[in-house]
Amino acid sequence: MDRLIRDDEAVPTPRAGGPSDRLLYWPRVKDITGLSRTTAWRMQKAGDFPPPVRVSTGRFGWWQSDLDRWKASRTFRPAVNPKLA
Repeated sequence: MDRLIRDDEAVPTPRAGGPSDRLLYWPRVKDITGLSRTTAWRMQKAGDFPPPVRVSTGRFGWWQSDLDRWKASRTFRPAVNPKLA
């Protein structure tokens, strides 16, 4: 029988790298995020982007679950058109 979760109880999140998670390489990460490699690196250094995982020498990937959580945490801000402001 399923147990009900109270409002004040933390809901467990899937662990990055779990059996259903996927490692994504930079071209796919760029498609998902729309960020340049330099911007992603700067955001990672500031703690605002998930860190990569070393797959092999010179090869890095990002867990899809980390990117999904990062996207969900971002707030939408409409673009400001300076000509109309």
